[in-house]
Formats: sequence, structure tokens, C-alpha cells
Amino acid sequence: NERCEETVVKALRYFKNTQGKDGSWGGGTKVAYTGLVLLAYLGHCETPLSEEFGVTVQSAITFLVDNCQKNKGRLASNPQDKHWCYSHAIGAYAIAEAYTFCRQLNIPLPGLEDSVQMSIQWIIDNQNSSGGWDYSFNEGGRGGDMSITAWQMQALKAGYHTRLTFRNMPQCISRALNYCEARQNSNGGFGYTGTSPVGGGHFTLTGAGVLCFQQHKGTNHRAARNGMDYIDKQA
Repeated sequence: NERCEETVVKALRYFKNTQGKDGSWGGGTKVAYTGLVLLAYLGHCETPLSEEFGVTVQSAITFLVDNCQKNKGRLASNPQDKHWCYSHAIGAYAIAEAYTFCRQLNIPLPGLEDSVQMSIQWIIDNQNSSGGWDYSFNEGGRGGDMSITAWQMQALKAGYHTRLTFRNMPQCISRALNYCEARQNSNGGFGYTGTSPVGGGHFTLTGAGVLCFQQHKGTNHRAARNGMDYIDKQA
């Protein structure tokens, strides 16, 4: 409705007025913050051609592309921080969505396609043997968790929609969905690293798990339906 639209535009104007000179937002984790804000603009169908927000959107894309190019496919403000796997997924998700818009509107942005290609391929190439993803993209250790994995899965879905070609993407997604399903309890809830609840006895990763299946297999998949049943019962 009109009030909702006014509220969204007001938020986008706030972001426009608080954007850094380098096109970013945030402090120590600029890549993650910038990716999230860019996704907000793209969700409102704002592109580099937009009259009011075009410069803001293009500056955000350029910041992420420059970061990706500098780090040879990795998207992170601080690759030494083990949490950079979150920043990478959010950043890759955002530039993949941006690339799809730009491709459809024939907007050529230097380095964008190459950055999407490298960042999405990084996720595929650094999947844990368990099928999930872990801190620092560690390929051993505990095997990952649903929180990190769900963000990578969102980035992969955005990468799929770009129509670019990625090595081993179908196999990667299949392994990841097997990983996710193995974290689902018989009651439909999704655990963090296993099938047990966390956070006061609640299955706090259920929304993330459901989204993975909705995006990659559709809302009728049994894991998505069982997860939604759990959420409905807790509401």
C-alpha cells in the first residue's frame, strides 16, 4: 500500500545519504553491509539507470566488484576473520542479482560479470566434504553449520539466475541439500550443526533450512513442507 511504499523509499533515501565515498556502508565489515543494502535497492527494482538511486546503486556495485577483483574472487573486508564466509556469500548474492538486472537492461559495468563468475565459483570450489560450508571455508573440521550454509545457498540461487556457467554447480547444490536435510529433525525443525535444538530448545535455523529447499526445490518439497509445519506450530 501507499504507506508501505513511502516507508521503503524513506529507508532507501536514508541509505543514499549515509553511503560512504567509496560506495560502501558499515564499519569493519563493509562488504557484508554493502551487500545487504544493495540487495535492498535491487529488491525495490532500483538499478544504475534509476533516476533517484542510480548513482548509489552503481557505486555499491563498483565497491563490491573492486573488492572481489582485489581479493581474486573472495569478497571480504578482512579475509583473516573466520566470519568472512558470511560477507562473501552476501556480497556474491548481491552482485549476482545486480548482474542479472544489468544483463536484462543491457547495462555494461566493468568487472561485474568476471566478479560474479569468480565469487560464485569460489563457493562451489570451497564446499566442505560434508556438503555444507564452514568458517573460513574450512574444508575439514566440524563440517559446517546451517547458518553459514544457508547464506551460500542463497548466493548459489542468485548465481543460477545469471545464466552464467559455473563448474559443478548442480552437484554442489545436490550435496548441499543433502547436508541440509540431514540437519532436519523428525518434527520438521532444522538444527545448527545436527538435528538437536539450540537457542532455548528451539530449532532456530528452521527458516533458513526451509528457504534453501524453497529456492532450490520448490515449496512442495517434503523438507520445506515439514519445516513450515514446524514454524506454524510454533507461531
